[in-house]
Amino acid sequence: MSTKPFFINSVRPAPAAPGMAFFAMLLMALLFVSDNVLAATVSARLDRSTITLGETATLTIDVSGTGSIQPDLRSLKKDFDIVNTGTSTQIQIINGHRSEHRELNISLQAHKPGQLTIPAIHIGKQQTRPLKLTVKDIPAVSQSAYGKSVWIEMDSPMKKDNRDIMVQQEVPVTVKLFTSLPLTDVSLSAPSAEHTIVEKLGDDIQYDTQRNGKHYQVVEQHYVLFPEQAGDLVVKPVVLRALTPDDSQRQKRSGTNPFNSGFGDPFDDPFFKNAFGGNSRIQQMLQRSRMMLGGSQGKTITLRSNGIRFDVEHIPEEARGQSWLPARKVSLSSSWQKNPPALVTGEPATLTITVKADGLTGTQIPTLKIPENGTHYSVYAEPAEMKSLTDGEHAIGISKQTFTIIPEQAGAMNLPEIKLPWWNTQTRQLQWARLPSLKLNVKQGIASNSPQQPLTPDNSGNTPLPDESISNTTPSAAIQTQLMQFITENREMFWGFVTILILVSIAFFRYSKQVSRNTAVINEQKTPAREQQKIDTHKLKLMLQKAITACENDNAQQTASALLQWAKLAWPDLSPVSLIDIADNIVAGADNIRQLHQYLYQPSDPDSRWHDPQLAELLHKGLQRKTVQTQGDDINTLPPLYPA
Repeated sequence: MSTKPFFINSVRPAPAAPGMAFFAMLLMALLFVSDNVLAATVSARLDRSTITLGETATLTIDVSGTGSIQPDLRSLKKDFDIVNTGTSTQIQIINGHRSEHRELNISLQAHKPGQLTIPAIHIGKQQTRPLKLTVKDIPAVSQSAYGKSVWIEMDSPMKKDNRDIMVQQEVPVTVKLFTSLPLTDVSLSAPSAEHTIVEKLGDDIQYDTQRNGKHYQVVEQHYVLFPEQAGDLVVKPVVLRALTPDDSQRQKRSGTNPFNSGFGDPFDDPFFKNAFGGNSRIQQMLQRSRMMLGGSQGKTITLRSNGIRFDVEHIPEEARGQSWLPARKVSLSSSWQKNPPALVTGEPATLTITVKADGLTGTQIPTLKIPENGTHYSVYAEPAEMKSLTDGEHAIGISKQTFTIIPEQAGAMNLPEIKLPWWNTQTRQLQWARLPSLKLNVKQGIASNSPQQPLTPDNSGNTPLPDESISNTTPSAAIQTQLMQFITENREMFWGFVTILILVSIAFFRYSKQVSRNTAVINEQKTPAREQQKIDTHKLKLMLQKAITACENDNAQQTASALLQWAKLAWPDLSPVSLIDIADNIVAGADNIRQLHQYLYQPSDPDSRWHDPQLAELLHKGLQRKTVQTQGDDINTLPPLYPA
C-alpha cells in the first residue's frame, strides 16, 4: 500500500517542519517495534500426553506478534516424522493498535516408543518450552480385529493395573473407535452400569494410527465412572451405529451419477486415487463425495465393544464415621477479601475457602463449617460454588465457600483449624486436608474522642478566649463569646451531655449492626424458600412418592436414590451428595437415614434384610429441614414441603 498522500483539487498542504517529520517517523518506528517485537510471545501445547507407536499427536504453537517469521522445525525430525502442518491467523486492529495471533498445528508421529521430549521450537528470537510425550509400544491386537475396517475398544487403566476400587471412587474409562472407512450418521453410545454415575470428560480426540500395517482414523473419548454401591460393577459395551459406503448400491444407481455419461467415475481414476501422496484424510473426503454423488444412504453397520467388570469394595473400617472422599489428592486453601484482613468489631470480614479434589466432581465435595461455640465472633456461611474440570483423563472437583465473619470483641481472635478427611486411593490410607488455626487482631469499632481541655478563668475572674480575633464586635463573634462563657460556667453539665450523646451513639450503632445481622440471617433463611418456589412441584411429589413406595417395599437402594434426588431438588442451596448430608439437616428421621446409609455402605451383616416402616411414615408426613441457628434462639424448622 502506498504511503504517499493524495490531494483534492490539486491543493497542496503546507510542508511539514523537518523536526515534526522526524518526530512522526520516529513515532511510527516505535509503534512498529512495539507491535512486532515487544509483544512477541510464543507457547506450545500437546493435544495428548500419551500415545501409542503409530499414532499421531498434534503439537499446537500459539504465536503472537512475530509477523511472518516461520518456526524452525528441524529439531523435531530427530525423534518424529512431521505428518502434516496447518496454520490459522487472526488479526485485530483496536484503536489503531494492530495485534496478530497465529496458531500452528503440527501432526507428529514418533519413531520409537519411550519417554520422548519435544524440544524447544525457535521462532525468531523467541522459543517454546520443551514438552514431554509418552509413546507406548503397539499393543497386541486380538485376531478378531485383524483385517477389520471398523471396530471399538473400551479399556481402563484401573483394569490394567488390577487396582482395588472403593465405593464412589473415580474409575476412568477410555473408548476408542477405529475406522479405515468414511462414516456418516455416526451414533456412539456412552458406557453405562447400574448404580453408577457416568461423566464424560472434555471433547472427542481425533488422530491417525496404524495397526497391523493398516491405516486407521481414531476417535477417542474419556469417561469417569463413580460406583454408588459395593459389589460387581459391570460396564456394558458401547454400541456404534453408522453408515459406510455401499459399492453395490452405488453401482445400481450409477445411471443417476452425473459423471457416468460415458466418462466413468472420476473418483476411480488413478489420478484421484494417488493424488496428494495418498493422504488418508483427502482420500476419505473423496469417498464422502462419492457417497453424496452416488447415493447418500450407504450401508448400515452396528458394532459393539467389549465390556469391563470391576469388583467394588466397601468403605474401609478406618474411614467409617467420616466424610467419605476417595480421591488422588485433596487440598484446602483460603483467601480474605482484604489480605491481610483488618478486623474491626461489628464490621463483617469475608473469608473464602477453596477445596480442590483430584478424582472427584465438584458436587461430591461436602460443605465446610467454621465452629463458633464459645467464641467472640459470628459466622455466616453462603452456599458453596461447585464446578468440575478435567485434565483430559481424570475429573477435578472444585468447591468455593464464602464465610462472613463478624468480630464482637476487640483483642486477639483465634480461628480454629479446619480439616477435611479424605481417602487416598493411591496409598489406600486415610488422610486429612488442613487449614491451620489463625490468630488475628481485632480493633475496637468505635473509639470515643478525648475531650478538649476546658477553659478556666484567670486570676481576674475573666475567661480567656481561644482567639483574640473573637473580640471583634461582629454578631458571630458575640455568639461564640456567649457560647464559650456558657460552656465554661456549666462545664460539668456540658460534658455530662456529651457523654450521654456518645453512649446513645454507641448503642444506636450496635443496634443498627444487630438489625443488619438479623436481616441477613432472615434473608438467608428465606433463600431456600425462594429457590424452592422455582422447583417443579410435580417432580418433587413424584420423587417423594417413589421414595415412599421403595421404602414400603423394603428396597433400600431405590429408597436412597429417590431420597437423594428429592433432596437435591428440594434443597438446591444445600446440594446434598450423600444420605449423611440429608440426616445432618433434618429435624426428625436422622437416625433412620443414618441406619439406611449404614446398611448400604457399611453393613455389619451383608445378608440381612432392610425394613424400616417408621421411615415410610416420616416420608408420608414430609421431612422437615433445620434452618440457620441464630444466637440465643432455638432451632426452628420448616413445615413439610410437600406432605403426601
